[in-house]
Amino acid sequence: PLPDEAPSALAMRLALEKARDVAKRHPGAVVIGSDQVADLDGLPIGKPGTHERAVVQLRSMRGRSVVFQ
Repeated sequence: PLPDEAPSALAMRLALEKARDVAKRHPGAVVIGSDQVADLDGLPIGKPGTHERAVVQLRSMRGRSVVFQ
């Protein structure tokens, strides 16, 4: 994420970047881009990368709502 980028803005930016990249390689095609970002209290939750970080991340989410943007 960019500094201070909201999860919904991050999802939109990533979806547009993906669609634009594919559209460059397939001129004239209809291209639909999509992405999703987990949002916990207005902050994007990224992929943990390791088992240990996944455990910490999941514990921090316990009892709270995570919204996918």
